[in-house]
Amino acid sequence: SLAGFEPSAIVYHGRLAPTRWSADICFAGAGPGEVLVGDAKLVGVSQRRTRRAARFQTMVHLHWRPDVVASLVLDRPSADELAPLVRIAETSAEEIVALLTAGLRSL
Repeated sequence: SLAGFEPSAIVYHGRLAPTRWSADICFAGAGPGEVLVGDAKLVGVSQRRTRRAARFQTMVHLHWRPDVVASLVLDRPSADELAPLVRIAETSAEEIVALLTAGLRSL
């Protein structure tokens, strides 16, 4: 569970919550199943469903460079605007993989 290293994290259960930048920056909005700490996203989720299959992708930031992301967006938000959108995981990639693996095994 992510709560082990981020006790204030919650799973967002509401409808898609777009923001000014979410059309260009996936981490800028909130969607069902994503994990938030306050208004900042800790875990992003993308899914694609068809009648035959479902694909899920997820992302956790170990580093966050809002200046780089801002430079890639056409309307050029400032890095200061983007900085609070992401909560960096204060753990290693290996620990995240272990948590995910344990969670999948418990299903």
